[in-house]
Amino acid sequence: MGKAYRSLSELEDAEISYLRAQQIYDSLECDLEKANTLRGLAEIQRLQARYGDAEESLAVAQAIYYSLGNDLGQANALLGLGQMNYRKGNYAEAKASFSQARELYSKINHDLGQANALDGLGKTCFEQHKYKQSKDFYSKARSIYSRIGKRISEVSEVRWKALLALDKVTKDLGYTPSYVKMKLGQEAKALMKKYQGKGVTQWKDDWVLFWVWER
Repeated sequence: MGKAYRSLSELEDAEISYLRAQQIYDSLECDLEKANTLRGLAEIQRLQARYGDAEESLAVAQAIYYSLGNDLGQANALLGLGQMNYRKGNYAEAKASFSQARELYSKINHDLGQANALDGLGKTCFEQHKYKQSKDFYSKARSIYSRIGKRISEVSEVRWKALLALDKVTKDLGYTPSYVKMKLGQEAKALMKKYQGKGVTQWKDDWVLFWVWER
């Protein structure tokens, strides 16, 4: 019921549906179904930008999956927790959740889950300015996505290009990070003048330098 409501963007009705289902499964002591319902509820809360509530729902679901020995469910909940913490800017907590999810996905040979967890680690490290770690995680994620026929998200692709641009400048010129940032700043200002009044439709090739500088 909740999924049908969500497809129609009737989020409040969907939340009521999930809460009712949770009560029923709780009374019947159907723990797996309750955990699955909590994950669905967390998605509704995420769509409503209620990240704290979503995090709480996922934490309860993760604990239930753990008690049941359900590695896939636990990994999915941890991946969701990582996303919630990332959105809230809690990067240390996000990194811990993504790392735990990655370990569980690896344990059960779940390629897509591993790639998604690595992608989460890549973007988290990027926001922490840990560019070498970010590049390593993104490289591994891209490798898995390519092997299973999936594409990395457009935002992650931009970060990857930004990392390659930063890496190239650093390796080719041998400048210190502060000097590189200054040079990228000069490039960014030139780009702002170049694209002023033209929108950012051409940003995919050139805008990565501005992206890195902005971080």
